[in-house]
Amino acid sequence: MVLTSSVVSHLWFLVRDLDKAIRFFGDVLGLRLLEARKGAARFDAGNVTIGLYELEDAEDSPTIVTFRMEKGIRKFHAYLRKQGVKSKFVDMDFIGQVLTVEDPEGHIFWVHQPREE
Repeated sequence: MVLTSSVVSHLWFLVRDLDKAIRFFGDVLGLRLLEARKGAARFDAGNVTIGLYELEDAEDSPTIVTFRMEKGIRKFHAYLRKQGVKSKFVDMDFIGQVLTVEDPEGHIFWVHQPREE
């Protein structure tokens, strides 16, 4: 199980004030809003989607790179656990299944399997 067949699909910005961030990415930068929900929003940025995820304690607005995986995310999770990699699922049901993964330095990235329509 490897990520070589996946693509970077999203860059998620963890933000403290979602409304302010939506105004910046939409009104100031001119990105097209794809979806806004309680606590999250997504913008079209060409080959990648910019996501905003509201967290009260977001520190320094970290950015999370997200890899898209078409299928097999649970199998990938099991593989990572066998390798001793810290990983867990996050409830992001409006976009599909998301797996948070921590590298040896403590950096976090996400693996996303879109929900079936």
